[in-house]
Amino acid sequence: MKKIILFLAAMVFLLAPQPALAKKEDGRGGQSTRSGEARWLQQIRKTLKQRFAFLLPTGVNRATITAISGTTFPAEVKVKKESEEIILKISDQTILLRKFGGQSSLSEMHLGDIVTARGTWQDAGKLILETRVLRDLSLQKRNGTFWGKIKSLEVSEKSFVLETSKRDDQTVFVTDSTEIFDRRQRLLGFADLAVGHRVRVTGLWDSTQKTIEEVKSIKDWSIGPNPTASPTP
Repeated sequence: MKKIILFLAAMVFLLAPQPALAKKEDGRGGQSTRSGEARWLQQIRKTLKQRFAFLLPTGVNRATITAISGTTFPAEVKVKKESEEIILKISDQTILLRKFGGQSSLSEMHLGDIVTARGTWQDAGKLILETRVLRDLSLQKRNGTFWGKIKSLEVSEKSFVLETSKRDDQTVFVTDSTEIFDRRQRLLGFADLAVGHRVRVTGLWDSTQKTIEEVKSIKDWSIGPNPTASPTP
């Protein structure tokens, strides 16, 4: 959304009437003025293509990955669109995105994933694309926060199943960097979690696999403040 707003702002600014050009049209030399306008507009188009390649229609939509040459740059991703085999050339300048816009990598992509690519065709047959933006529509991952109840625990894998009210069961994978604390912000360990505890989990959600990875924090609302001692009669 932010990039689209910047694009529209650039269009309004660049396509607005230019005082210098308007002044020339009132005098002589109209031919040179028109030539200058043409060069100016050509430069605008070139700049927009470079800065806002992700909005350009040039590329391929909803193609299936059939091969990935490697996970380091430069690389090639082969895709199939209907009956055509297309090669997507990937460099360190290529923007790799998940479906919801999060940053991705070649190591996340798999054969069979559905992708959309934008860039510049390198041949007349449009079978080789110098890719500027590659979005993997099969990588449905985004950061989110989930509330629910722990349904089951896997101590050896440091994971548990979170039962949510609106998004079904989600498998949560805990790492050593995950912060676990109670309702009073006191630090806890994975061993303090228990089946039936109500927790809030913040991490990277994969809606297809129904998993929450790269978990940043877990707040256990079932572990409350220390009970107040009853006064001695």
